[in-house]
Amino acid sequence: MSRAGEVATLLAIVSYSPQFANMERSTESLYHSEHAGVRPSFGSDQAGALRYYARFVEFVTRVAPPSKSTRRLWLLDVGCGSGWSTHALALAGYDASGIDLNARGFEAPSAEHLHLREGSVLEIPFPNETFDVVVSYQVIEHVPAP
Repeated sequence: MSRAGEVATLLAIVSYSPQFANMERSTESLYHSEHAGVRPSFGSDQAGALRYYARFVEFVTRVAPPSKSTRRLWLLDVGCGSGWSTHALALAGYDASGIDLNARGFEAPSAEHLHLREGSVLEIPFPNETFDVVVSYQVIEHVPAP
């Protein structure tokens, strides 16, 4: 068997081990219950949060510019953490919704065109084709089996 085949077999075995399933449940439990150390936190420091997410917002607005018409683009921010990234996107001109496993971790203040709710990347709580743009920032490394 080639080295690549050995690695693929090893990865398959690790992926289906009972320990991995327990670790997956444990990690998901952490995201449901914890805030500190799991996601960037800014408290009420809006300026700091907007600086932190500025390059992400710039990227999104270049790839899918906010609408210049009266109808804003509907944007979903999957795994929005404290909600500051979604807040920044709402300020940039989107009708922005953010979902995260732990709604108690939301820090961003209420704002027009900002909607935060508890939800999972694995079971998005919206009907298909609700959004014009879907984004995710620093999330894939937290998904148990991407």
